[in-house]
Amino acid sequence: MGNTKLINFFLKKKVRAAAIYALGCLIGDTDRVEEVLQIENTIAISLVLVTADSSPLVRKEVTFFFFFFFFFKKSMTIIFF
Repeated sequence: MGNTKLINFFLKKKVRAAAIYALGCLIGDTDRVEEVLQIENTIAISLVLVTADSSPLVRKEVTFFFFFFFFFKKSMTIIFF
C-alpha cells in the first residue's frame, strides 16, 4: 500500500522536478571522499534515463543537474554501460 502511494506521488511532474533539484543541490561538496564521488556518479548515470521525461520542467532540472555535475568534476571518469 505504501509503495502505491509513493508511485502515485512521483507521477506528478513537480514532484519529479523537485527530487532532481534536491539531488542537484547535493553535487559539488568540497569535502569529497571516494564514496561520495561514487554516489554522485551513480546518481548521474541513473538520471540519464530521465532526459526522456515528457515534462519540460523535469528536463530543465536534469539539464541543470548535469551542468553542475560536470562543472564540479575535475576529471570525468564516468563509464556508461
